[in-house]
Amino acid sequence: MKKQLLLLTLSILLFTSLSQAQIKVWDFGGEQLVDGGGYTYTNMATATSINAVCDQGASPGTQVSLLGTSAPSYGVGYYENDFGGGVKFVHKSVNSDRLRTNNPAIVDYDDNVGGNFAAVGVTGRIYVNSGGKGLERTLSITTTVPNQKVTILARAENIASNGGNIEHYLERTGGALLTFVLNASASDVNSSNIYEIHATLPVAGEYFYYDLVGKPSWYRVYFGDVNLPTIDASNAIGRATAGVNDAISKVSTNVHAIGNRVYVSNVKSSTDIKIYSITGALVKSFKTNSDMDFTFQSGLYIATVKTSEGQKSVKLLTK
Repeated sequence: MKKQLLLLTLSILLFTSLSQAQIKVWDFGGEQLVDGGGYTYTNMATATSINAVCDQGASPGTQVSLLGTSAPSYGVGYYENDFGGGVKFVHKSVNSDRLRTNNPAIVDYDDNVGGNFAAVGVTGRIYVNSGGKGLERTLSITTTVPNQKVTILARAENIASNGGNIEHYLERTGGALLTFVLNASASDVNSSNIYEIHATLPVAGEYFYYDLVGKPSWYRVYFGDVNLPTIDASNAIGRATAGVNDAISKVSTNVHAIGNRVYVSNVKSSTDIKIYSITGALVKSFKTNSDMDFTFQSGLYIATVKTSEGQKSVKLLTK
């Protein structure tokens, strides 16, 4: 009888363990998540590992920029802060981007966690201290398997210049471009909302998360589809789902490039189009009610298309 009870107990424990989703998580405040809510966590970032990546030999409490030329090289002219397991902060040249956390064990710039962090339960963030830097300052996420689900806690600041709507991007070089929109009041220059971003990375490879207009902050990255219980009436977290543009967009207007010309087609209503360089600079902005085309200087660009149907973003490569 005792043997049967023991076997039954072991079976229940094994079933419970297998039924919980196995989730890798990087928390930039060094929080160690406890299993629960149907999830079993592997914590990939600790105070010790974050300090090893970011402290640049400084003592806790010292004003320290997260980034700088002391970071390892990531290609020509770029540097990386590698948090291990497929998550990096990749940046160009020296700048004043910061690690901000109220965890006293971590060497940081200051304890300005920002947003409604207490309600969400986060204690630190990677903070980009300049708006619209695009691919010059990105969160790099690498998956070794296709259709990897990720959940990201993120925030956007200095958003009033874009009417309160900020498009964030997850892009695989030479491949899929995923887009999600963080909505906030147009008068909310420094959005207090922390967003829970859900995305599926369609193929294995490295993806870059960036912002063409606002100042992005990243609090936490999960390798898995995690639904947090902290969504409440105060909108501590808003949810946004990223998907491959061509698969989810309802916007009929098409924008594409052939050679040195850009073509706008299938225009059914008033359409606002903005074209940004990969560094986030607005290069061209116009409205149209009909199909059109024009010559454009060579380069790689992101075009945002907004109509009454919604909005989407597309890559443009002109030669």
